[in-house]
Amino acid sequence: MLGIVILFYNRELHFDTSEPKPLVDWGNTKRYSHQLDSLLAASKKPLQKLAPFHPNFTTAYRAYRLGLPSAVADSVAAYHRAGKWISNKEEYQKVTGLADSSYHRIAPFLKYPEKRKQRNFKVAAIVKQDLNKATALELQKVRGIGTVLSNRIVSHKDRIQAYSSMEQLNEVYGLSPEVRKLLAVYFEIREPLPIQPKAFATASLSTLAAQPYLTYEQARWLVKERTQKPNESLEVLLDSSGWDSLQVQRIKLYLY
Repeated sequence: MLGIVILFYNRELHFDTSEPKPLVDWGNTKRYSHQLDSLLAASKKPLQKLAPFHPNFTTAYRAYRLGLPSAVADSVAAYHRAGKWISNKEEYQKVTGLADSSYHRIAPFLKYPEKRKQRNFKVAAIVKQDLNKATALELQKVRGIGTVLSNRIVSHKDRIQAYSSMEQLNEVYGLSPEVRKLLAVYFEIREPLPIQPKAFATASLSTLAAQPYLTYEQARWLVKERTQKPNESLEVLLDSSGWDSLQVQRIKLYLY
């Protein structure tokens, strides 16, 4: 009996007869393995070619070279932004949080500046000048006194003939309390220049009005009182005037 075998061919079926691909790329794996071995070997080598530096300049690069976490450099930078400065080992460890073992490993690369020896400087004593003999140019050595103020100080001295106390500088327009204090550092009243007082009994109204510390109205009052009370002394008249006691005291320097 003759058997007939019928083969059906399906065009859509396709069998891959090529060799199967490996699940792992051994070539790339071997290359990466060599790179990791190189990095590991480099990390075990002693630190080299890193010059010692001040701990305050622990940058991210130096921290990397020292095998430190980047947080160390960040902590140092934050410390500086706060206006602080690392000056010793204890402070460095406190700021960075490094353990003793880590610090001893990098210690050869940290270089603190030597403490400066304190020098004893002798401050030259200030030799005060006589205010009544000072020129405008000499007064300008005081901070805060320029050409205008120095000329006012000299002009006021000429008007009152001489300064009898440093408090009279209060009468110079424009002199602040701070500048007057500085003037007292460099100047003093040594021996007041002799003031030439005027005779009150014979002084005219214009003469009295020209005297320091007397206004024109006050001079007129004195003339009136002198006329009405010829037997009263100048001192009695001034004491009964009701004027400021310091002003009265100053007027007595210029009249007798």
